[in-house]
Amino acid sequence: MKRIILSAMMLCFCLFANAQATDLVIDCQYPGWLSSMIKYGDQQTVQNLKVTGYINTDDLHFIGRLIGLNLHGVLDLYDVNIGDELQSGDQGLFDISAPGTHMKLIKLYLPHSLSSVAIKTNLAIDTLVFDTQDKVIERNSLAGNFKHLDIGENVEVIERYAFISNTLLESVKLPSSLKRIEQEAFTNATDSHTPEERDIMAYGLENLINLEELGYQAFERIKEESFPDTLRLPGIIGFAIGAICYYKEGMHIYLGENLKSISYPGGSDINTTYLWAPSIKDVVFHLESKEYVGIGVSQAQIVNATFYVQKDLLQQYQKTYPKITFYAEPNPLREIVLDKTEIVMEVNDEAILTATPIPSNADNLDMIWEVDDSQVVSVSQTGEIKALSSGSATITVSSTDGKIKAECTVVVKTHASGVKIEPSEIEISELGETTQLYAYVLPEETYDKTVKWTSSNTAICSVNESGLVMATGCGTTVVYVTTNDGGYTASCVIKVPRHIESIFFNKSLMDLKVGESEQLNATILPSDASNKKLIWTTEDAKIATVDEWGTVTALKAGETMVTATSDDKKDILASCKIIITQPATGISLNMPKCTLTEIGESAELEATVTPEDASNKNVKWKSSDESVCIVANGTVVAVGNGICVIIATAEDGGHMATCTVTVSIYDSVKGVNGAETITIESISDAAGRRINTLQRGVNILRMSDGTTRKVLVK
Repeated sequence: MKRIILSAMMLCFCLFANAQATDLVIDCQYPGWLSSMIKYGDQQTVQNLKVTGYINTDDLHFIGRLIGLNLHGVLDLYDVNIGDELQSGDQGLFDISAPGTHMKLIKLYLPHSLSSVAIKTNLAIDTLVFDTQDKVIERNSLAGNFKHLDIGENVEVIERYAFISNTLLESVKLPSSLKRIEQEAFTNATDSHTPEERDIMAYGLENLINLEELGYQAFERIKEESFPDTLRLPGIIGFAIGAICYYKEGMHIYLGENLKSISYPGGSDINTTYLWAPSIKDVVFHLESKEYVGIGVSQAQIVNATFYVQKDLLQQYQKTYPKITFYAEPNPLREIVLDKTEIVMEVNDEAILTATPIPSNADNLDMIWEVDDSQVVSVSQTGEIKALSSGSATITVSSTDGKIKAECTVVVKTHASGVKIEPSEIEISELGETTQLYAYVLPEETYDKTVKWTSSNTAICSVNESGLVMATGCGTTVVYVTTNDGGYTASCVIKVPRHIESIFFNKSLMDLKVGESEQLNATILPSDASNKKLIWTTEDAKIATVDEWGTVTALKAGETMVTATSDDKKDILASCKIIITQPATGISLNMPKCTLTEIGESAELEATVTPEDASNKNVKWKSSDESVCIVANGTVVAVGNGICVIIATAEDGGHMATCTVTVSIYDSVKGVNGAETITIESISDAAGRRINTLQRGVNILRMSDGTTRKVLVK
């Protein structure tokens, strides 16, 4: 299987490698070398060949051999340069014949470099492109048989019997460059002189604008359908009636102003028995010459023709040729020319428009004057104009049938006397933001209201041609508007603020006592911000107030927040926590003195710190003699006989209050036998842990007589 696939691949490769070209483009830079530039295999298969560069007679003979093989398509020699021996003009030297018979080409492009063409060929050529340097197609110069001829724009003359050897010509494309087509130009050697031999279709007859001479039987073999309904020959000098042997029925032929003669060969009249007498069927001739031109044709043979001549020559023609129908060539108005196409006026100005008819001797010279806006200008039927109000109007002058018109634009101006701009001052908040300014040119009816906008500092703002302002930087500048008419100006002040970006306080926490005041210092960034105003607020105005400068005043104990907010941008702010305390001003006890009669007996002292809303009501307790009594959180316990002072001191301010405590233990605490006084041996908490002094909660006192007592310290 692999061998089969490999063999197939090798076969395809060989076929591809040996495939020969059918279309070739050869650039031959050395005359006579063409045959060496085409591979032998390609010589056998080429069907279409384009050659550039240089060729000579040997190359032509080689091309002939290729035609004898397979070169039957397109042979393009347009871009080749030919040798001197092919430019001599001796007929037969440009020989593109091929060996054998019945050789043919679909299309042959002759070399454009040929300056004198004489062709010899035995080929049957479908289309011959004759676009060379040669200005003349000479008699029998295109010897050969080709069906279609495309003549280039360089050719000016087709001589008599130019195609005498060609029996196959079916169509010809005529260039607008032709100046002369001679007698019997398209006649050939085998012409049987019958109407059926009119077998050539001609293209381009409607473009013969440069043709000066058209000879007798020049269009002998040209089909009737080749002719346009209107044949215009503006450059014709000599016209032979017999040039067209079979006129198209009803056709119009315009013979231009340069016409000098209308003739028949030899100057003789047309003989109706002569085969080539022209067949004129309701043909209309237009003689545009301003001078009388003799018609060298028998009147009897053109009775089916009509002639239009210049109006002032009509009687002369009618007198000379009474059997021919003559009419005056209509002389319509072809154009109206105004001396001005635009007028600029001011209100109440007057002007005159002059209309010139072309031709000046037109059959109808009447004209109608109109204006499209009678509020702006008025116009009379003789062209007088008066400006009425500012604006623009179009004045139209036309022929009576409305087909011919000319126009003039009238501009009536009211000049500017000033300009105002709105608004006259604006602030643009953000960079890149835009705002529209409006300019009003005064007075309202000013014709030219165009203005020019400028910015005095484009680093701050720019302005376009319609007054749209864009902020480009921070600062203040001026935008100006200037009228085109009169140069009047107005201005608008543009402010682009530099916004606050952040606010900082000198502290984030402030401690005050009621009645105190302190300044909060705010730092604003950037330091050159346009609007540095701050709005100061307090979260709770009953606790503290703040003024417009940031001074905080403490009113009562508590906490609040003081905030400074940018007046420019409400989302930029800073806050400080304010803590206010109420100081103690005094302290008092619920009893100034008390008496205890037993060891372990207790009394409760209550300390009152003033004022009532003092922030710190903590009190420190102290006994002046702890051998008499001890104290803890206001609870006084007797420990021995005597007198001591309990001192309560306010933690805030050091204010003091006292209570005199007398401990008087009766003799009953002694035994009858004079036992000793009972004392406190130890103090324990509720859990039984021994402690050195009284503490809050339950305290257990173990007495010297073995008894225990509970003391509750609040």
